[in-house]
Amino acid sequence: MKDMEAHLEKLRADAAECALIRDLATDPQKRALFMRLAEHLATLASEVEATIAQPESKAALVGGLLRSDVACLSRCVRQRVSSFASAL
Repeated sequence: MKDMEAHLEKLRADAAECALIRDLATDPQKRALFMRLAEHLATLASEVEATIAQPESKAALVGGLLRSDVACLSRCVRQRVSSFASAL
C-alpha cells in the first residue's frame, strides 16, 4: 500500500512539474502540450487516489494486482515528461 501512495505522490509531483513547464514555456504548442500533460496526470492521480480509498480495492492493492499497473503507468509518464521537457 505504501508503494501505491508513493506512486500517487509521484503522479502529483509530475503534474505539478508539467504545470510549471507549461507556465514557463514560450512556444504556444509546448504550452498546450504541457497543459494537457498536467491535466492528464492530475486526473490519473485522482483515479489512483479513489482506487486506494475503496475498501474492496485494498485487498487487490496488497495482492499486487494494481501495483504493477500503476508502476508501469508511472514509468511511461516519466519517460514522456522527460522527452517533452528535453525538447524545450
